Amino acid sequence: MYNLFKKRLKKDLQVYLEEKGFRHYKNETYIYVHNELIFLLSFNKGSHGTNLNMSLSEAVPIVQEFFSSETDLEHCSIEGSDLSNSKWELERYNKSDLETKTKKINEYVADIKYIYTNYISHYISKKINSFDIEEYIEHEYDRLFDDYLDEIGEEDPAWTYQVEFFSSGKRQEEWTKEDDEQCEKLTKAFQNKHFPYQKIKNKILKTIDKNRSIYKELIYKYSAKNTENIDKEVVPVSLKELMNKNTSIRKFLNKFNFIVDTEIDLLGIQNYGETKYYKNNNCNLRIILKNELFLEFIIYYNGESKRVNLYDGGYFWFGWLVGKESTREHNINEALNKLESEIVKQSVKNHNPNTH
Repeated sequence: MYNLFKKRLKKDLQVYLEEKGFRHYKNETYIYVHNELIFLLSFNKGSHGTNLNMSLSEAVPIVQEFFSSETDLEHCSIEGSDLSNSKWELERYNKSDLETKTKKINEYVADIKYIYTNYISHYISKKINSFDIEEYIEHEYDRLFDDYLDEIGEEDPAWTYQVEFFSSGKRQEEWTKEDDEQCEKLTKAFQNKHFPYQKIKNKILKTIDKNRSIYKELIYKYSAKNTENIDKEVVPVSLKELMNKNTSIRKFLNKFNFIVDTEIDLLGIQNYGETKYYKNNNCNLRIILKNELFLEFIIYYNGESKRVNLYDGGYFWFGWLVGKESTREHNINEALNKLESEIVKQSVKNHNPNTH
C-alpha cells in the first residue's frame, strides 16, 4: 500500500509540490528554501507501517553550530509538526484489490492537497513574511544554553523552582503569573552570570559567517523556482488583537451568555495555541488561535468535548484562517456559524433547548 503511495507521490503529488516551490530532497522528503529559511515536508509509513505519516519541519541551518553540509539539514529542525490524518491507513488495505487500494490512496492525496492549500501554504507564508533572523539566533542560544547545562551537570534554575513548587504539594491551578515571572528572573540571572547572551550571540554571528559558503551551494541547488505562491498578506495575529478588533466574537459570546471562566482547572490540559476560556450555564468553551493564524474551538457538555474545526483528521486539525486581513471577517463569521450549529446540536442532545 505504501509503495502504491510512493508511485502516486512521484507521478502526481511531486509535480503538485514542485508547482508550489518544493524540490525533491531525498527519499520521500521535499525541501522549500527561501533565503535563510528552509522547510522540509516528509512522508513515511512510521515504525509500525500501519498509517501514512506526513510532517512539516522548519529550520535556519545557517545559525547552527553543527551545520557543515547538506546532509545535516534533517538535524537542523527548530520546529516540527505531525500533519497526519488518522484515516490514512496502510496496513488495513495491504491485502485489498488494486481498485480499493487506488481509491484510498486517491483520498489520501486529496487530503494532502487540502492540507497544503488551507494550512501549509498559509503557515509557510506567515513564516516568510514575518522572518527575523534574530528569533532564530535566540533559538540557537537556547540550544547552546541547554548544552552548557548538560556539560556542567546543572539544571535550569527555573526547572528547580518548578520542582520545588510541586514538591511542596501545590497544584497546577495555584501556579500564577508571578511564578512565571520568578522563573524568568532566575534563568535570566543565571544566564547573565554564566552564559551572557551578547557574548554567545557574537559566537553565533561568527558561525553564520562560516556557514555562508556551504549554505550558498544549498540555495543554488534547492531554492524555490516558484515563489509567487507566497501570500504577502498572511501575517501572525494575536487572540487579543482578534477579539479587540473584531466585534463578531464578542457579540457571539454575549448572545450565548458566555463569561470568562476564571475557575478552569488547567491540570492535564494541553494547550494547542493561544487559548481563552469561557463558560455559560450549559457548557464550557475554549477559543483557540493556532500558530497565530487559525481560529478553532472546543466545547464541553457534561464532561464530553467536541472540537470545532475547518479540518479534523484525528491526529491533526486546524481552524479557519484569520491571519489574512482581507478574508478575516468572512472566515471568523464562518467559524462562528459552525460553532453556533454545534452548540445548538449539543444543547438539544443534552436536553437544554434554551441556548440563548
